[in-house]
Amino acid sequence: MTTYRAAVIGLGRIASTIDEEIEKYDGHALPYSHIACYTEVPEVALVGMADTWAEQREAAERKWNFAATDGMIRVIDDGRAIEHWVLNEPPNGMRKQAPATRVLPPPLRQHSPGVNAVYEMIDCIESGGRPRCSGDDAHEALEIGIATRKSHAQGGQRVDLPLEDRSLLIVPREVLMGDTPRAIARRNDRGG
Repeated sequence: MTTYRAAVIGLGRIASTIDEEIEKYDGHALPYSHIACYTEVPEVALVGMADTWAEQREAAERKWNFAATDGMIRVIDDGRAIEHWVLNEPPNGMRKQAPATRVLPPPLRQHSPGVNAVYEMIDCIESGGRPRCSGDDAHEALEIGIATRKSHAQGGQRVDLPLEDRSLLIVPREVLMGDTPRAIARRNDRGG
């Protein structure tokens, strides 16, 4: 099995924390965030994370290193087995805490669309095939979105494609709402 190395650049909501917003029965298949999808696929090793926001980098590092305050979660056997390790109080007559583990049952669910997208990327790399949704498709969709926004700002006037002004862009709402990315603001609101 070939292992592919991946890095996530930009550690905001869709990259790291959106799974926290998904309620138990709202119809979304998990995992959904980019990092969670990469960690779900055994053929991918997540080797790097980057973000210009130091606080967001630190939050993602804490979130994805699988360490917890009351022990450690260890994912083994390509994600098919999960162990929870803790230090128990030392037995009578011993001075050191004794490590203990319990195996957690694996989740019973199918892959999320994000995980399936990672598998499709691997398949395209290995077979030389073309993905169902290519970079060209994404480029066209983004250009249509930018044109729609520009038309709306001009009172519904027609905007021809391809766009002549290549400097137009769409800024995420969370960036416009303040200086703090949404995931960090939400964490700060919770006192974490």
